[in-house]
Amino acid sequence: MPSAQLSLPAVVRSGTWYLRNTQTTGNADSSFRYGNPLDIPLMGDWNGDGVKTPGVVRGNQWALRNSNTEGIGEIVFTYGDVGDFPIVGDWDSDGVDTPGINRDNLYSQRNSNDSGIGETTFTYGDPTDFPLAGDWDVDGTDTIGIHRGNLWALRNSNSEGVGDTVFNYGDPVTDFPVVWATGTLQEFGR
Repeated sequence: MPSAQLSLPAVVRSGTWYLRNTQTTGNADSSFRYGNPLDIPLMGDWNGDGVKTPGVVRGNQWALRNSNTEGIGEIVFTYGDVGDFPIVGDWDSDGVDTPGINRDNLYSQRNSNDSGIGETTFTYGDPTDFPLAGDWDVDGTDTIGIHRGNLWALRNSNSEGVGDTVFNYGDPVTDFPVVWATGTLQEFGR
């Protein structure tokens, strides 16, 4: 089973990606251009090499790079419909992040980076919830969660049901939810 990765900060501004190599204040350690200003930026380990690299979604076309450099997407495919909210995760614990979408409260997830239908499809939450993805129980599989106001409801499986972990955190008016991770499975006793 792949080990969890330390997440590091990055921002995307008008198609330019700025990456930090540490979780500290400071200037970007590297930057590069990828995608257009209106693309939805994503980062994931698209090829299982242990390095998260950029991807963009434009409409329903996904373009993924395998390095943190300028260039064209090495992996390009369509998935979902225009207007879907894209999410990524390692849905099947194989070490490769793959696409998922949220349409209202319907989730659909693929286990490969190519066109097709979702291998897993289910509903969770309400249509106005903000969709999240993360490895909430450190088992090597990313699963979904939702954010509503300051309520977090996290599932430990990619299926319908109620939140396995539910809590309130943050200001419902001013805060934007962000998922980050640190540590390895060994550090958590797994």
